Amino acid sequence: MRFTRRLSIRLFVLLSLSMAVVFGAFLVLTLHFQKKYLLECATVSSARTSDLVVSALSHSMLENNRNEIYHTIMAISKERDVRGVRIINKLGRIMFSSSRKEIGTTVNMSAEACILCHQASLPISEVTDFRRTRVFASPENETILGIISPIRNAPECSNADCHAHDPATTILGILDLKMSLERANYYMSQTRDRSIVYEIASIFLIALLFGVSIFYMVERPIKELTKGTVEISKGNLDYRINIKRRDEIGQLAQSFNRMTKQLKEAREEITELNRSLERRVEQKTRQLRQAEAHMREIDKLASLGKLAASVAHELNNPLAGILTYSKLLERKLTGKHDIVDPEIIRVLNVIEDETSRCGQIVKDLLLFARREGDAFVETSLHEVIEKSLKIVWHKIELQEIQVTKKLNLENDRLQCDPAQVRQALIALLINAIEAIPGHGAITIETEVVDDNRIALNISDTGVGIPEEVRDHIFEPFFSTKEESKGVGLGLSVVFGIVQRHHGTITVSSKPGEGSTIRIILPRRQPGSEQQAPRKYDAS
Repeated sequence: MRFTRRLSIRLFVLLSLSMAVVFGAFLVLTLHFQKKYLLECATVSSARTSDLVVSALSHSMLENNRNEIYHTIMAISKERDVRGVRIINKLGRIMFSSSRKEIGTTVNMSAEACILCHQASLPISEVTDFRRTRVFASPENETILGIISPIRNAPECSNADCHAHDPATTILGILDLKMSLERANYYMSQTRDRSIVYEIASIFLIALLFGVSIFYMVERPIKELTKGTVEISKGNLDYRINIKRRDEIGQLAQSFNRMTKQLKEAREEITELNRSLERRVEQKTRQLRQAEAHMREIDKLASLGKLAASVAHELNNPLAGILTYSKLLERKLTGKHDIVDPEIIRVLNVIEDETSRCGQIVKDLLLFARREGDAFVETSLHEVIEKSLKIVWHKIELQEIQVTKKLNLENDRLQCDPAQVRQALIALLINAIEAIPGHGAITIETEVVDDNRIALNISDTGVGIPEEVRDHIFEPFFSTKEESKGVGLGLSVVFGIVQRHHGTITVSSKPGEGSTIRIILPRRQPGSEQQAPRKYDAS
């Protein structure tokens, strides 16, 4: 049973059986068509012989020379393969025959020689060569080909005085010639036997060729591959399969050798990793400690945000009182121009303006600290930019940075979360301010990308971003600043906000020349067409 499980044996048996079936079918078809062809040849030859006999007897029949007709028929019947000759008139009576006992007898109209012409109600006048023939077995079990040739009523026969026939009669009788097919059958048998022998020999030789080819092309390579797998299972990764071929098995052997080489390299790498495991554990421990420190910084920032909101709220009340009392004082002093110094009125106006500005800053701080959830509303991008600039304006003034605004959008409306967009802009502006070591410039530009997208570019003339860290600036906790100046969450938060708005953010920078952050946002968020637009007042 294990022998039959081998792939090469099953492949050999399958190919051999398929070849035997194909050869057998081809032999059967060939013998069938050969037999048909031999029968057709015998039919044509017998028809020609029968017609020649009729032509040879025509003169004797015109002369009504019965003795000559009889001797001619007897001479023909002695020829090789001729088994009988007889002449039958139109009434079915046998007038002449190579067998004396048949002369004068009447044949049945349903017999083989008559049925072809008399199977209809009226006798037919024309019969094709192949309808004139019949094949049957003689009492001696010999295959006989019978063929009939019509004896037609020629003009010289119907006009003769001796035994004139009616001119309307087309056929006077038939010549029935019986030919033996035994010689053709013998040739056919010889051909069949030789073909079978040739086919068996061909099948054997081709099967032998199949066996040798399968052994060298399938059996041996599979054994080599199997041996290779056994060696690998034993841990011998230095083993190589020596099969140098360009077919699929050769490619498989090469892939196996490459796999073995890669496994060896992987094992060596694992060994090296195991050796340096302690160092890696220390490195990961240090990273975890850094992450823990970052988390503490995040908690501090969160607490600071809450504290800033609380302080802003507490400052808002006294600021409102200062503004109110300054306005009341201004009203009381306005009508007393003769006794009130104008400088006092100017100072009161300054107090009102600065108090209003402080109140607006506190309001902006409260709006910034307040989380507005997933509120996407229709907003003016330019107004959001202006409000963001106001929050960081004191830092800009301290560093004497020149700010250039190129707000080129005629239609700056878009659907967004204004608080989050402002948070992202403030983070980018603070990064730009901190990237400028001294006096520098910041450029804020808006432009149209297409019908549904607008772009915001924030450029600075700072130190730039090194190329080796450019791909990591949006990762959480990644920062090029000193630990006391940041925790590396600003750009990560910006990236998350832009993604939430289905936008894109890219950075271009040259060290020493500055950086440009480009944000592209859609005017309308996906699925917003089904909701009624809400407007947002940035003030």
